[in-house]
Amino acid sequence: PFAASSAYRRRPPCAATIDALIDSPMPMPSALVVWNGWNSRSRMSAGTPGYGVSKAALNALTLKTAAALKPQGILVNAVCPGWVATDMGGGGRPISEGAKGVVWAATLPKGGPTGGFFRDGIAIDW
Repeated sequence: PFAASSAYRRRPPCAATIDALIDSPMPMPSALVVWNGWNSRSRMSAGTPGYGVSKAALNALTLKTAAALKPQGILVNAVCPGWVATDMGGGGRPISEGAKGVVWAATLPKGGPTGGFFRDGIAIDW
């Protein structure tokens, strides 16, 4: 049914999600954070291609969503928490250190950066 709808053929799938967020009766967030670790092009290698491609897709989603929500004043940024000491990741820095950058991005003031990629509140290359 939805594939036959001309409205869905003209709009990217994420547009319906963005529209739902904008039209929601819930209070509008001022910032959205896309959790995306170790995804810069300079860190991509031949190993695990699916992982690298998924990170590149999150980069694109960040940019597209940031552009779509900018008129509403909602900031959207990707954040790399770094390698943190988790059960899955093993060693690394304390989780609280990795979380600081996420909290920073989630609490940016109006007019803050949008469509960027950050670690510890510092812009890094895609």
